[in-house]
Amino acid sequence: MGDKNNRAAQDLVERIEYYDGADKRALWLSSDLVAELTPSEPGRAAVLARDAQALERPQSSRGVRVWRVRAQEGVDALARSLTREQVKFAPVVHESASSAAPMLALPGGAVATFPAGWDRARIDTWLAARGLRVESTVVAEANMHLVATAPGLESVRIANELYESGELVACTPNLWREARTR
Repeated sequence: MGDKNNRAAQDLVERIEYYDGADKRALWLSSDLVAELTPSEPGRAAVLARDAQALERPQSSRGVRVWRVRAQEGVDALARSLTREQVKFAPVVHESASSAAPMLALPGGAVATFPAGWDRARIDTWLAARGLRVESTVVAEANMHLVATAPGLESVRIANELYESGELVACTPNLWREARTR
C-alpha cells in the first residue's frame, strides 16, 4: 500500500528548471491540465473544439479557468495552439512531482531585475538586441520590469537565458499561483 501511495504522490514526470534569484528551482509539468487566463466563452469554445471531452476543473480563482484535456501533442503545444489575441492559455505546472500540489501556470513574461545603474533607455536597447521588450514596470525603485514573452515554457526559456547572461540582478518566469484558503 505504501508503494501505491508513493506513486500517486509522485505522478508528474516532466521537470523544468528556472531561476529564483541565484537558486535553481523546479516546476513539474502537468500532463493533462491547461489554464485559461481571463476565461471567456470564446476560450471555452476553443477548448471544446479541440477536445470535446475536456472538463473544467473546479478551483477557487475566478481569474483563471483550469481545463483537464487530452493533449497528445503535450499541454504546452496545446496551450500555444489555443492562444489567440483575445484568448490566452498556459500549461499548468506544480512545484513538486505531485499533481496534488498547488497549481501554477505560465501566463507569459519574465520578471527581470536590471542593475541599479541602468536607465530605461539602456534596458530597452539591451532587450531590443535580444528581440524583446518591456511589457510593464513591476517595481520602478528596484528597476524590475516584466519582459514580454509568449505564455508557457517559452517564458521559462527566456527568463533562464536572460539570467544566464550574467548581466541581470535576477530574472524569473512570471507565474500565476492557485489561491488556496487555509
